[in-house]
Amino acid sequence: MKIAITGPTGNIGRQLVKTLLGREDLQLVLMARDGKKLEKEQMMGAVVIEGDINDGAYVRKATEGADALFLLIPPNIAVKSVRSYYNRITDSAVCAVGTHKIPRVVLLSSIGAHLKEKTGPVLGLRDAELSFMQGHADLTILRPAYYMENFLAAVGGIQQTNAIYLPVSGSAKSAFIATADIAAVAAKVLVDFSWKGKRVMEFQGAADLSFDEVAGIISKATGREIKHVQVTPEQAFEAMTGMGLGADYAQQLVELHQCIESGEFKAEQPRSAETSTPTSFAQFAREVLAPAIKG
Repeated sequence: MKIAITGPTGNIGRQLVKTLLGREDLQLVLMARDGKKLEKEQMMGAVVIEGDINDGAYVRKATEGADALFLLIPPNIAVKSVRSYYNRITDSAVCAVGTHKIPRVVLLSSIGAHLKEKTGPVLGLRDAELSFMQGHADLTILRPAYYMENFLAAVGGIQQTNAIYLPVSGSAKSAFIATADIAAVAAKVLVDFSWKGKRVMEFQGAADLSFDEVAGIISKATGREIKHVQVTPEQAFEAMTGMGLGADYAQQLVELHQCIESGEFKAEQPRSAETSTPTSFAQFAREVLAPAIKG
């Protein structure tokens, strides 16, 4: 079985590839801009095809002969329009799937993709869902919650001021998921040859937490008294653009946090054993955040 994978150098993609590499029944085709980052994977049998995922001809070439496509649209902080960026990549992938008659697609989307407005970058993923739903390939849409790894962006602030600055109140709640758990789910779906049709699978991490609770968990893991500090949307936008994010990308992230604040950014279905994943935020804080902060 030949599986084409986008985003193989990111948090989710790298862990997905690590899980699948070495299986004699699988041929992995890794689609990446820089193949040098995947030299180890190539030595272990993966095929790396370099190119720009924005280029439709490249996407068609890289996916030729694939039995499955794992589509993760990598974030691009510099684009002028986040939604247009998502749409271009989606259109290229849909075209490739149709051209090569790729029988199955696993699309990484997000919780909240069922909402029609005010979800920031997730609207681009909603567009992708709708586009693939119209195709003929068997389709699994994965909708994970807010990534725990997003808090790695707060490491500098924690080191300097013992605070996490976000445009959302400390009492606001969200589901949080580790990217390792997302990769594990994606791997399981990709090698399960039994499913047919089109389906949506939501994943909500181990528990819903408030942002104040998250700060408390990180405090316990690090031995530092860390506070969550709510900033205004304007302050958040200024800080993010000052760090190099494009204006539209920063504005979309602000909108996403406002959706969390309102309580609307949540899964379409209630939490269940099937939608919960094993890694707790406490485990993530101990194993990932604490070393990053101390380092």
